Amino acid sequence: MNPPMASELWSYLAIPLGLAGFLLFLNLVLTLVAWLGSWQRLAAAYPGRPQVEGQVWRFRSLRLGFWARYNNAVALGGDREGLHLTMPWFFGGGHPPIFVPWSEMSVAEKHDGFGLFPTVSLAFKRCPDVPLNLSAKLLAEIQAGVKALAPQGGDSHASL
Repeated sequence: MNPPMASELWSYLAIPLGLAGFLLFLNLVLTLVAWLGSWQRLAAAYPGRPQVEGQVWRFRSLRLGFWARYNNAVALGGDREGLHLTMPWFFGGGHPPIFVPWSEMSVAEKHDGFGLFPTVSLAFKRCPDVPLNLSAKLLAEIQAGVKALAPQGGDSHASL
């Protein structure tokens, strides 16, 4: 039996090496988007923690900073303490989880979008120059979910 030739060996390694190269490139691009879009700054100021209660809205859209748009890629969750933001594992490169307490954020602006797509811009105390824009309807759903967690007559802390 003849030992495999270099060309045969290359043909066996081409697909795994190409896939590894693509995944490395994708991870670098995602890390660059997280850095330029201020996800990493927000995560450094508000490190993530496990969400133990409340609902999670997966594959939602938002804009972070002034140019990074996350279309149908972010999971947002709300509990009594604050807002959770995470990325799915396959888009997670450079995107650590974020947890922002309700007391650390406020609605900075409301945009009508000609009545079709109303959005809100959230401002954060520790990162005032990093706006987070999301659908006004989604924010209302999150706040309603958090309010449902509060005991009867209790305060949900989710008012912005």
